[in-house]
Amino acid sequence: MIRTEIYLTEEQKQSLITLAHAESIKTKKRVSMADIIRNAINSYLKTRNDFPLLNEAALLGQSAALKRIVNKSLKQIKAGKTRPVREFLDELPD
Repeated sequence: MIRTEIYLTEEQKQSLITLAHAESIKTKKRVSMADIIRNAINSYLKTRNDFPLLNEAALLGQSAALKRIVNKSLKQIKAGKTRPVREFLDELPD
């Protein structure tokens, strides 16, 4: 884990303290404000399916594929052969 810092209003802080206290009682384990925030972030990220996180290998693969398509397109343009943009976009990997 990495350490981060966020600014909270007094109301937000009190709400988190209350939630942490209630969760501690419920689970019979110490739950901190940070635990509540981490759980909330994890829940939020699980619902964000429209922007999946890409790992480095996937990004490099996309970059290499895009570079090949651009180079191919430039060669076709220089040769006087052009295609609709949609065809180029269809070649991009998912």
